[in-house]
Amino acid sequence: MRKLVISFALLFLAFGQVFATETDELMIQAHKIMENSKIGPYVYYGFTETDKPRLRNIEIVDNQLIVQLNTNIVYMDILAYSGPLDSSARLVTKQIAAHFVRDFFNLTDNVERVIFEIWAPIYIDKYGNVDDFCLGKLAMDRQTYNKVNWDMASIDIIANLLESAWIEKITLRD
Repeated sequence: MRKLVISFALLFLAFGQVFATETDELMIQAHKIMENSKIGPYVYYGFTETDKPRLRNIEIVDNQLIVQLNTNIVYMDILAYSGPLDSSARLVTKQIAAHFVRDFFNLTDNVERVIFEIWAPIYIDKYGNVDDFCLGKLAMDRQTYNKVNWDMASIDIIANLLESAWIEKITLRD
């Protein structure tokens, strides 16, 4: 019995190591995609590039590639949003995701859907305290991806093909 338990423990550790290596490799590849992109691996506040990484995390769950992205602050005079993203910020965010969706589909053949979780700093109370929140999700499935003429489609065309679900209300703390 003891040998069986030890065998299962070793198998579990080996599987965990393979999974960790796979996830690490995804992160490395995703960082390379960001570094080689036109918009770069770091978030902008207005027209100023920050040292905040655009990529938060990446993982594959049930043939879906889930990419957590920090989005830009599109207005020059703020350091955080005071509520859900407005139409201008949503448009910029969709364009950011559109820059990356093709490369993320090309990371692996077994991905049927790429989902971007969109994160941004939000004022969480009336005193100016800030925390990062997931403000929405953008997605494209493999069927839509296969229909795109990637040589001709503009960023705006690709951005408009992304399905979107945005947070509509944020409750501040006291």
